[in-house]
Amino acid sequence: MNSEIFEKTIVTARFVLEPINSSHAERLFESLQNEKLYKFIPTDPPKSIELLIAKYDKWAKRASPDAKEIWLNYAIFDKKRNKYVGTIQATLIENSSNYIAYEVFPEFWKQNIATEVLIIFIEFLFSTFNILEITAHIDTRNIASIQLIKKLNFNLVQLIENADY
Repeated sequence: MNSEIFEKTIVTARFVLEPINSSHAERLFESLQNEKLYKFIPTDPPKSIELLIAKYDKWAKRASPDAKEIWLNYAIFDKKRNKYVGTIQATLIENSSNYIAYEVFPEFWKQNIATEVLIIFIEFLFSTFNILEITAHIDTRNIASIQLIKKLNFNLVQLIENADY
């Protein structure tokens, strides 16, 4: 696979998806502190900019150390607002499932950001990589995200009760 594809910026009508690197840590840190983001995902806000830089440095390698996973992590930049409004990512696993995850910062909820970004991101994944399916794990209490995924024609494959962590 051409390594340039991992650094490709993806553009929609309203947004630019920038491959995440350590320079994004300072720009995203404050928005990532909002506790509302973590209501339905089993993680905590980054404890410091330094730890977020280390995380983003790891992600910027775009693959796991054994090269069995491809990591595609993007910051979502709103062109009109001139602000970052969230993140989106995919993990492609050799001979296994492929996962997407996304988070829109709470001040930008209910503005169809996730819908627009996911449509173009999913098209990018299918047209660029040899994958047959994409999986999203969603907390059963996260009704908005479930509705979004249904709108994008995902199918419920499995329901895991009490899967908080």
